[in-house]
Amino acid sequence: MAHQRLNNRFYVVSAFLLLASCSVTGPLREDRKADGYQLGNLSSKWRVVALNSGADKVYLNTQSKALLSVNSLCGRYEDSSLEALTKELLTPMKQHIVLSQSDLTISGRRALHTVTKGNLDGVPVESEIVVIRKNRCLFDFNIYAKKIAVAERSEFLNFVKSFEFQESR
Repeated sequence: MAHQRLNNRFYVVSAFLLLASCSVTGPLREDRKADGYQLGNLSSKWRVVALNSGADKVYLNTQSKALLSVNSLCGRYEDSSLEALTKELLTPMKQHIVLSQSDLTISGRRALHTVTKGNLDGVPVESEIVVIRKNRCLFDFNIYAKKIAVAERSEFLNFVKSFEFQESR
């Protein structure tokens, strides 16, 4: 029973993190989502879920219960650095530690990949965040779990690297 309560609490905490990742700094205004971007496929362990988070897509790993989200926001935060945007995404995580931060090239643009661990409402959480700006749009990719498995990390990065976006004019 205690294990089930901890799992339920993890889902609530993860949903909160996803909400925070989608708004970056506060409630969404009349912001525009990106149209026409493509992503590769995830393995059959992942299924799309609806969390009312405002994210473009949220996936649940049915085996490990990790959550993965994809979000876009266009015409906002154009002057903010990827580092500052990542810091904003980490705001809800208390006592977080950045384990690593590195640049990636995705869809011909610089992206910032950050690996962290911390607590949210007392629940230990690991996360990986990738932030990229392309064609006046900001994209953030996030994976959260109590413990992110090596295979999940690899699948997450391959999924993010599959990103392609050519904004229609």
